[in-house]
Parts: sequence; structure tokens; C-alpha cells
Amino acid sequence: MHLLRALEAGGYVQRTHAGYQLGAASHRMAVKIGGTSSFEEAARPVLQAMLEATGETVLLGAFSETRTTAVYTTRLPSPQAVRFAPDVGEHRPLYATGVGKVLLAYAPAGFLDSYLERTRLRAFTAKTVTTRKALRDQLQRIRESGMVISIDEMAAGGSALAAPVLDREGAVCTALVIALPTFRMAANRKHLADTLIEGARKLSELKGLASS
Repeated sequence: MHLLRALEAGGYVQRTHAGYQLGAASHRMAVKIGGTSSFEEAARPVLQAMLEATGETVLLGAFSETRTTAVYTTRLPSPQAVRFAPDVGEHRPLYATGVGKVLLAYAPAGFLDSYLERTRLRAFTAKTVTTRKALRDQLQRIRESGMVISIDEMAAGGSALAAPVLDREGAVCTALVIALPTFRMAANRKHLADTLIEGARKLSELKGLASS
């Protein structure tokens, strides 16, 4: 029991209703030594805290296998009656969503050029970006600010904030997303953005990125 308490104090295990499970420190260690511990399992307490702080849906997203779309891999849905909560496994266009734009903005050099050569930027709503120059300008701003706010681009009435999750090499492998109805965005934008950035920082540390 003394050993468990020491491990819990160090963040290597955490107490649950069913007993104990590996904690964030254990997952960070696994990443550093090349382990295959589940990042999404380790991320869940961070995502849960974000859900409780905002009351809005929190998701993780990544490139699909073809790298032509983004796909949601984890979802903690908002408990509110009116919510925006895409399903796990849903694919989203890279150019017209917060999750996709984050992945595009931090993709390796040359990927964007290749993507734009084979992708027609069709409009889903009146706010969808449909020119290559406008998209490139947006992606540059995302790299400068470290996040994106997407309002009504994929579906009218649906908005999202997204930020990159970096691995120990500084590469972006995952996007962290807060999704919500557009009408709740304006009044809560700063709190949502602050919560998103802090969550992305914590998840990046879980991936092994050294804290500054």
C-alpha cells in the first residue's frame, strides 16, 4: 500500500472506482522509451477536465489512413441538450474544419502542395474557404497563433476550436478539438481558447514533449 501511495503521488498510477490504473507519468515514460501504451487512455483525464471546464464536446482527431481527410478518434460529448458532437470515426475535409486545418498547418513540407493539387475546395457553407491563397494564409496564421477557430465552415451553426498536440520530436500527430454550437462561441471564446491551449500543452507532455 505504501508503494501504491508513492506511485500515486508521483503520477505513475491513479485511483479509479475500480481500483488503480496507469497514470500520466507512466504513459510519458512509455512514450520516451518507445512503448505502445495507449495515448488516448492517458489523455482521457485531460479531456474530461476540459469537458467539465467548458461544458462542450471535446475530441481528438488525426489524419485518416489515406491522409486525404481528418477522422475523429476520441469523443467526450457535451451534456448540454443543444450540442455539437461529431461521432468517433467520422471523416472531415481537411480544408473546411478546425481539426483538418490544424493537421494541414503542421504537416511536413510539400504535403500541402500535393494535397491542394488533388483537392477541389468546394463550399459547404457561405463561410467555407474555397481559394488556395486564402487557405494558405489561414494555415500560416494557425502556425503563428498555435490554434484555429472555425465558425460555420463545415455546417451552419457548428463551430470548433482546435490546437496541435506535439510528440517528443515536435511533430503534430493529433489535433485537440472543442466543438460547440456557434451561438455559444462569442460569449465564451476566451475561456474556450485558454482551456484548449492548456489541454494541448498537457497532451503534448503526455506524448513526451519536454515542458518549457
